[in-house]
Amino acid sequence: MLLQKDYTNTNNYKKFKIDSKNLSWTPDSWRLHPALQQPTFQDARLFQKCIKKLKEASEIVSFAKIQELKNKIASAEKGKSFLFQAGDCAELFKDCTFDRVKLKILELTKQKEILQLGLNKEITLIGRIAGQFAKPRSESYETIENITLPAYRGDIINSSKFTYEARVNNPINLIKSYHKSKKVLNYAQIFNKNSNMYSSHEALLLDYESALTRYDARYNQFYNSSSHFVWVGERTRQINGAHIKYLSGITNPIGIKFSENITTDELIKMVEILNPNQENGKIVLIPRMGHQKISDNLPKFIRSIHKEGFNVTWMSDPMHGNTEKTKKGIKTRSFNKILDELILSLQIHKSENSFLGGMHLETSPDNVTECTGGFQNITEKDLLLNYQTACDPRLNSLQTIEIISHFIKEYVRISNE
Repeated sequence: MLLQKDYTNTNNYKKFKIDSKNLSWTPDSWRLHPALQQPTFQDARLFQKCIKKLKEASEIVSFAKIQELKNKIASAEKGKSFLFQAGDCAELFKDCTFDRVKLKILELTKQKEILQLGLNKEITLIGRIAGQFAKPRSESYETIENITLPAYRGDIINSSKFTYEARVNNPINLIKSYHKSKKVLNYAQIFNKNSNMYSSHEALLLDYESALTRYDARYNQFYNSSSHFVWVGERTRQINGAHIKYLSGITNPIGIKFSENITTDELIKMVEILNPNQENGKIVLIPRMGHQKISDNLPKFIRSIHKEGFNVTWMSDPMHGNTEKTKKGIKTRSFNKILDELILSLQIHKSENSFLGGMHLETSPDNVTECTGGFQNITEKDLLLNYQTACDPRLNSLQTIEIISHFIKEYVRISNE
């Protein structure tokens, strides 16, 4: 029960008791709706203890910083600035060290600065960092050499190591995720003093997200204190689903990832639910359709959103729609297809009198060999030379800069037409 439960961060302002009888939404409202991609923890008692600790914990991000990011997203909506969201597909606990975070932040900052110089406008850096520990999966189980085990769902739930013990869902990982997120964000602030970076992750594990939801009595608003920016994915964006219900009540900016499988009516309804007051900087629409489908599908979505007069910021995710498997079953992405979708998105927005307000890339600061192509000419045969991802393939540092460079050239060309 949430009756008389205090969701206020007592470190920052006076306690304010919440009476759920007077609220149409609470952090637990989602429990009355179908919730996909949610794990079951065998030790239910330990799980409840962990959730209780999270509810009592201090915030990871502040309400003020969330509002600050919303203002920057609103600026990108009008083409006055640009959003650059990048980082790991799935963060690993083992990488939440001072040295690894420093490497990631310095690389992301360098990429941001290249974009800023090339586009000649403010770039807002949003890292897939400090909380991107949960991953949705298409299959519940994984089979290797006739051994079948539960799928890896991110370090917040289980481990990528292929053993029975590692794949057991462990509630303690929820607490670890909280502390790792705080640590990474603290490190990021050290390395990024002169250039603000915001954190982001998919709001997938609803028990975790709702436990870290706080109430700001000054503005009579709830916010998710686990991250500045959260998004709903293609697998969990059902209109009547638990994820949309949860996200409808928080003040954070929200990303909506969608493929060509959504209808324009569904997208319109989703925006109405998540942003009923048409607040600027609240909604980021993130199509992820693949380079072959973007031209036939993106225009109708842009037109339908513009027809409704919605305030949204458009971001291109050229990664997820271009995932494929080699004959040997290795997941990869083609550099050329990623670039193709990104450039096509830019051109389509121009032709529809719209603004592409940001790009979303899954990247690594290391010289990984997970995506084929680019100046290095990585081939399928090269993939296993340094294939390190815990989930989906990432662009390496050189590939990312190359993508950015091509994008800048086309952006400037289109802007000068």
